[in-house]
Amino acid sequence: AIYARLAELGILAAIHKELIWDSWLDERFHTILSGQPDPYWINFIGKIEQKERINIAYILWLLRLSPGIARNISERLKLSTELRRMVQSTIYLRQNLPDIEKQKPSVVTSLLSDIHPLGIYALYCAIDEEAQKDVISRYIQVWRNISPTISGHDLRNQGIPPGPVYRNILEALRYAW
Repeated sequence: AIYARLAELGILAAIHKELIWDSWLDERFHTILSGQPDPYWINFIGKIEQKERINIAYILWLLRLSPGIARNISERLKLSTELRRMVQSTIYLRQNLPDIEKQKPSVVTSLLSDIHPLGIYALYCAIDEEAQKDVISRYIQVWRNISPTISGHDLRNQGIPPGPVYRNILEALRYAW
């Protein structure tokens, strides 16, 4: 109600003309601010306390904006550097999302592995397409936990000299799994 009133009074527009409040945001804020998510989310991000809820809300609020506008608003609102990074990475992820349900698990894992868990959860809350939600759920519950059955020790035993190539080999094996 406070944000709706701020929008009505023109205060949000005074911060930035693209900063809005609408029923889409109202609905999602209500979801985030009430209760805990499904247990597999709690396993992924931990219990969502007040600070995390606020961060998720900011990510959602700025998610539909372009990266440049979101950056400007984040700076104007003096959001923390960490939260700014979460907002930006989640916006970029959302831009690559439309065909995520058609991607291989390795591509999805690659897209999501560098995104902060709160950003992934905020994006999940923003999505209306069940197929996209299912893909993100599979990443959280299954794909992110897949790891190769060999280690750097095994590579060394095969005569491969230690170095950055180990990471490339192990990542390739993970994606193949």
